[in-house]
Amino acid sequence: MTSMAMERVRREVQLPPDWGPETFEQALSSFVKMYGHRPMVILGGPATLARFCRHYERSIEVAYGGSPRYEGIPLHAAILQPDVVAFEGEVDEEIMGDW
Repeated sequence: MTSMAMERVRREVQLPPDWGPETFEQALSSFVKMYGHRPMVILGGPATLARFCRHYERSIEVAYGGSPRYEGIPLHAAILQPDVVAFEGEVDEEIMGDW
């Protein structure tokens, strides 16, 4: 039995300063469209996580001490430019090909 070699992939998206849920969902969709599945993790700077929590969580405090998630995908703080969100996942190298 052969094992699948997985390639770690990352897509960074610059969101507009006034981004909202629709824009965030379009950014996520761009990852799904490119790689054929949802990311394993979403990364953003502290201000981006706070804005995410204003839109999707009960409180922005979740950004600072909780575990924010988008449809089960965990969000983590990272050192990124303001309003940049990074989606990371793994793709089978055979399926990915020579992109």
